Amino acid sequence: MLPELQRVLQRLAPLKDWEARGRARMAEEVSTAPCRDLCRRLGYPQHRYRVVHISGSKGKGTVGALLGVALGAAGWRVGVMSSPHVEHLTERLRLGGTPIDEPSLAAALAAAAAARDAAAAEGTAGRAASWFDVFVAGSFEAMARGRADWAVVECGLGGRRDSTNVVASLAAVLTSVEREHTEVLGEAVRQIAREKAAIVRAGAALLAAVDGDAAAEVRRVARERRAGSVTLLPPAADALGEGGNVALARLVLDELGRRGARVAGGATRLHGGLLSARLVARAAAWLPARQESRAAACGTPVLLDGAHTPRSVRALVARVRGGAPPPAAAGGGAPVVLLGMMEAKEAEEIVKGVAEAAPRHVVCCSLDARGDAAASGSFPPRELARLARGLGVASSAFDDAAEALECALQLARESRAWVLVIGSFRLCGYVRKRMVPLPECDEVD
Repeated sequence: MLPELQRVLQRLAPLKDWEARGRARMAEEVSTAPCRDLCRRLGYPQHRYRVVHISGSKGKGTVGALLGVALGAAGWRVGVMSSPHVEHLTERLRLGGTPIDEPSLAAALAAAAAARDAAAAEGTAGRAASWFDVFVAGSFEAMARGRADWAVVECGLGGRRDSTNVVASLAAVLTSVEREHTEVLGEAVRQIAREKAAIVRAGAALLAAVDGDAAAEVRRVARERRAGSVTLLPPAADALGEGGNVALARLVLDELGRRGARVAGGATRLHGGLLSARLVARAAAWLPARQESRAAACGTPVLLDGAHTPRSVRALVARVRGGAPPPAAAGGGAPVVLLGMMEAKEAEEIVKGVAEAAPRHVVCCSLDARGDAAASGSFPPRELARLARGLGVASSAFDDAAEALECALQLARESRAWVLVIGSFRLCGYVRKRMVPLPECDEVD
C-alpha cells in the first residue's frame, strides 16, 4: 500500500467502523446526515453523474458488476462502488472497469477527511461521520474527479439510513430480502423490505426481486415515496441467483432505456440485450470470494464464499453437493468447514445450513488474527462450535483465525478432503491472501 493511502487510513482509524465492530448500537446511531454534510462540503460530487442505487440482502455485488460492465460496453465511463472488500480496499471502487488506483483513492479520501475535520470544527452533522461515511463521500468525490458518466452504488447495510442514500438515482434496485442484520433492520421481512426499498426517489424507477410480504411492502414504499414506476421480479429459485441477477440487471437496463438513457454517442437506447454472455462472464471475474476455488501451498483445495445468510449458505451447500460443483469441490466428499461470522441472530440457522454439507469437521473462528472476537464484532467461536456439536457435527473453536486455518488445512490433509471457507467476506479475505489459484497448485495425491 502506498504511503499516502496508509496515512489517510491512519487518519480515519479512530472513527467508528461498524464493519469491524459489533452493531449493537447501530440502529440508534446511523443516519444519512453525516455523509450528506460531507458531500455538501465537497460540492455534492454525487450529483455529477447518473446513478443506479442497489440494496438487497444478497446479490448487490453481482448486479452492480453486471450493470457496470454493460454500461461500460455501451461506451460510458462507469464507477462501481461496492462493499465490503475481500482483500484490497481498492476493490470497493472500480472506475472505467478497473479498481481505482491508490493515489486517486488517497486524494479523494483525504478531501473527505478534511470535510469531516471542518464539520467537527463547526459542529455540524459531519462531525459524527463514521469510517464508512467518509469512505462513501470520498468515493463519490473520486468518481467525480475521475469523470464518471454513470455510478452504480451499492448500499452498505439496509438502505433508508445507509450512508449511500444521499444520491439522486434514476433507478433503485432491490436484489433480495432475507432476515439479516435484524438488530439494525428489524425482525420481520416486511420491516427489512421497507428499509431496503426506501432508497427510491420520487419519480425514479424501483425494480425488486421479491414476492409475498416483501413485495407488498415494496409497493407500499413506492407509493409513499412517489416512485415513477415499480417492476417486480420473482426471486431466483437458487439463492446464489446468477440467473436471477442477470434477469434483474437486464430489466434495469431496459428501464433506463425507457427513460431515455442511450448508448454513448448514438441514438440506440440502453436495453437488456446489451448484457451478453461474454459480459456476464466478465462481471463474474470482478467478484472474489463468490464460489472461488483456490488452494493452499500444500495442494489442499479451498473454496471461498462469503455467504452469510441462512438461504445463501443452504444454496451454496446444495451447489457443492450437486452435479456441477465449483472446481475446489469437484473431488467430491465431505469438506472441512472453516466458519466465522459477525454477531448475528441468524447464527443457529446458518450453522444448520452448514451442517447440511455433512462436513467432516467445522472449525469455528474469530474474524481476525488477533484473537479478540468481541473487538472484531465476531460471533463467539465457541458458541458456533456448540451449535454445531448440538447438530451432531464435530467442531472446534479458535479465537485466532490463523490457528483456525492451520487446523482446517491439517484436518483436510489427513482425510484427503477439501476446505470450505464460509460465513464472512472478511474471513474469506484473510484466507485468500494465503492461497494460490487452484490451477497453479499441485493436486492432492
